[in-house]
Amino acid sequence: MTVLVSSVIKLPPSSCESSDKYIDSQGVGLTKVGKSLREIFPHKLYTYQLKAMQTLMKGKDCFITVGTGSGKTEAFLFPMFEKILNGEIRNAIIIYPTKQLAEDQEKRIASYCNQIQEKAGEKITYSRYNGDLTQKELEYVEQEKPNIILATLDKLFYRCFKEGNEEFLDWLLNTGMLVVDEVHAGSGSYLAHIREMIKTLRKVNQKMIVVLASATLREVEVLRDKFLPTASIFQGKTRRGKVIFMVLEPEGLEEYLFEKLDPYLQISKSVALVFVDSIQKVEEIVAKSNRKLMKKTGAEMELVLAHSPFICINSQLTRKEKSIIIEKIHKGQIRIVFATSLLELGIDIPNISHIVNIGWPITGVNGLLQRMGRLRFPSIDQKKNFTIFLDKEKTIDNYYIKNKKKLEEILLENKAERILFDSKALQRAKAFVLLRVTLGVTKRKEIIELNEDEETRKVIEEAITILIAQGLLQVRKQQKPYLERTITIADKRKVQEFIRKHRIRSIDRQWDIVLKEGDKERKIGTIEEWRIIRSALPGNLLLHGSKGETYRVTALEEEKVVVEQLKYYQSNILQNKLKPPLFIIEGQARVQQLKNLTARFGKMLIRRETLEVRRYSREGKLITDGKDQSWKENHQWDQKTKGVILEIYSNEKQVKKEQQKQRMKLLEKLLKKAIEIKLHISETSLRTYNNYNEQKIVLFEKGGELGNAQQIFRKLDLVLEGIGELIEEKTTRRRKPIIEGITEETREKLREMIEGGKKS
Repeated sequence: MTVLVSSVIKLPPSSCESSDKYIDSQGVGLTKVGKSLREIFPHKLYTYQLKAMQTLMKGKDCFITVGTGSGKTEAFLFPMFEKILNGEIRNAIIIYPTKQLAEDQEKRIASYCNQIQEKAGEKITYSRYNGDLTQKELEYVEQEKPNIILATLDKLFYRCFKEGNEEFLDWLLNTGMLVVDEVHAGSGSYLAHIREMIKTLRKVNQKMIVVLASATLREVEVLRDKFLPTASIFQGKTRRGKVIFMVLEPEGLEEYLFEKLDPYLQISKSVALVFVDSIQKVEEIVAKSNRKLMKKTGAEMELVLAHSPFICINSQLTRKEKSIIIEKIHKGQIRIVFATSLLELGIDIPNISHIVNIGWPITGVNGLLQRMGRLRFPSIDQKKNFTIFLDKEKTIDNYYIKNKKKLEEILLENKAERILFDSKALQRAKAFVLLRVTLGVTKRKEIIELNEDEETRKVIEEAITILIAQGLLQVRKQQKPYLERTITIADKRKVQEFIRKHRIRSIDRQWDIVLKEGDKERKIGTIEEWRIIRSALPGNLLLHGSKGETYRVTALEEEKVVVEQLKYYQSNILQNKLKPPLFIIEGQARVQQLKNLTARFGKMLIRRETLEVRRYSREGKLITDGKDQSWKENHQWDQKTKGVILEIYSNEKQVKKEQQKQRMKLLEKLLKKAIEIKLHISETSLRTYNNYNEQKIVLFEKGGELGNAQQIFRKLDLVLEGIGELIEEKTTRRRKPIIEGITEETREKLREMIEGGKKS
């Protein structure tokens, strides 16, 4: 088979504008750091770096937005070091979007700090502060109070509420510099929490310097004004050599990877990073790769796995296993790394010559540019490759196959999409109020007025009222005017219970995967709770691990999936068949009755049941002989969340099923896009289910009750207005509509579906 190339886009090299200054030059301001680090940082400063460093040395806020590989980390790190060494600030916090990135950046900080100690004889202490640390390790960091902590927002936010953590809280409130790195990598609830953390800490500590750092953005001023109006903006280009960007068809994937790419990697001693946006698929593809290797070499499985040049990395591996993989990559033992979007940020892999992407990234344009940025260029004269496999059968893939110019424009512009965040959801607002009070913002007026728009203030006021009614907060100084009254924590136990249930990110609950070895158990990874009924019931086979090892599930215990490892490889595993999910709104639903649509909102029970359970023997063979009737067993999985059920009515007497399905698919797509545009709630915060036959669309909270579903229900008229605008959107030279190419008849039916945006 010949690999079919749909298009080739040649991207020219690019780099930032250089200044004539070095880090130890007069006027930069890095007196101690400049002398200590000049040897390992001998480059001329880029103009944006110089200006950002000078601004930070004056104690002013910065928003640094520059492409990957252009030194934005050094732009804020070096002034941070200098201020710590001079005693101008006692401590600094850097917030990273992922644990992996924090761990990766710790190595860079370690190398700089070691050099400073060696040359200047002064020590700067630092530590990670994230979910990879045990309770004892976290407490040790809090007790030691290092000069710099590399934190994830989640851990920082939750530990603010820990009882008996007053000394650490005081250290936090006196932070000299707060840096939020890779801002563009977040969206929705995460960014709303980031914004809240900045506003609250700045209210308590007005001397704190704040830095936002991101890839190049489209709407820099808009984001700056929302997050940090006091910041000066410093922009720079991506440092990049020549990139050959190829679009290929999926049928040629295996031939490309194993017959064209792998031989090249062997000769060049380089690495390819292959992105696959599904944990299950990434495990399947690495298992298939190693199975091919077994057939080709005729070697035993243990030998193949020990020396395989193919490996996968995903979020469900343990920290220890990830460390072993990185060590193997650095030793040159790995040629192809298969990864989920986890590797868009962090885990710096040396000597990457090729990036391969299977399908349009789940993280959209931002993800595509971030992945391309993993190609590092020591010299801009170098040439490297980015290959993407797009499938004509998939809507978004097909759009970019047909619109090569649009794809080329995205790549050449190299700017991340606008960032979505929303702080008006009531559940989230409650958490914000509790954070403000815990960190010392206790006057009712100040709690409310930390928000600039009237609508958000009303939501915050509502949150305060509910928290007082629920006994979490109490009002002091009742004799004072309403807005001057002080609000304090009433019941610490209730507050901690609320925060334990609160979710910052839209992440589903995880269960541990545990391997039984005699009398001992060993955690080998995790699995999302919702995947258990589909693929991790007793008797099911699981692909798991960096090499796609095959395991058989033996039992389910409390938040544990117990497995045993098979003695041979299997890459094609059948999953359980499920009935369509059942969505039940428990208790009394809130209802909006429109002309052609009924919306119901409330606490939702989602029930999933098995139709057929695929059981395997201890030898890994599918049981199909009829003696074992366990496949007929019914398994049920209930999930509780909050959600909205939209039921659409049609006056048409007869409509073809396929036609109805297409209309409902379009409506779902428009609904999600309108929610993004009108409410700034990203698609990743929600799950949707489309029942084409009954003309129902269900939207429910992913990863816990974040308040997004309620927000959608409350502003349904605004969402429907957004859908109407998208339906009427016309093609222009610079922009193609969301639903390009549909007939006027379909447009009319979509208009009819959403007609009556006001309550009838």
